[in-house]
Amino acid sequence: MRNEYSGAPENRPLNAWAYWAWKVVYTIPVIGFIFLIVNTFRSDNINRRSFTRSYWCSVLVGILLFVGLFVAILVQGGVEAVKDSLSESIATAVSDSGIQELLTSEVTPDFKAQMDACEAVAKDYATWTHSAEAASASQQEKDAQEQKLADMLTEFNAIDKDALSSADGLYYTSTMLRIAQNIADSEKLD
Repeated sequence: MRNEYSGAPENRPLNAWAYWAWKVVYTIPVIGFIFLIVNTFRSDNINRRSFTRSYWCSVLVGILLFVGLFVAILVQGGVEAVKDSLSESIATAVSDSGIQELLTSEVTPDFKAQMDACEAVAKDYATWTHSAEAASASQQEKDAQEQKLADMLTEFNAIDKDALSSADGLYYTSTMLRIAQNIADSEKLD
């Protein structure tokens, strides 16, 4: 194609591989930035200069999207609010989508009882931390509650996840999400 072009050299078209190569070069730290600056103002090939300028436009759009996302997160109440919102969405999806009913029908009864007991410990701990009893509890009582939670987490983490059936594995994952939510709730201030 280059050999067939008979116009001015500064208007010579670039082939697809040239565009691809320049895009790769522009992504290299420092060197790519130098080439971006040089090719933005170089006039020996208008097509390369236009492509470089369009690359700058893409970078600008990316920066604007990032700033917009950052401002949206701040408006929503910061990272904690976004994290809480995601946690609630996940918990709602797990409980509302019918997955819970599907899981309980195929989960091994002993395994389900073990998972439910672990979840109950996490719920009890979250409830206890927000109670008046916890506010006036001695250090020994607080240590005892935390030890119950630690023992449950040790038991929970000792489960061989590779040996679980598909239904047991899904139930394990959904229980883990609920336990994590309960522990996060226990750390929230009233």
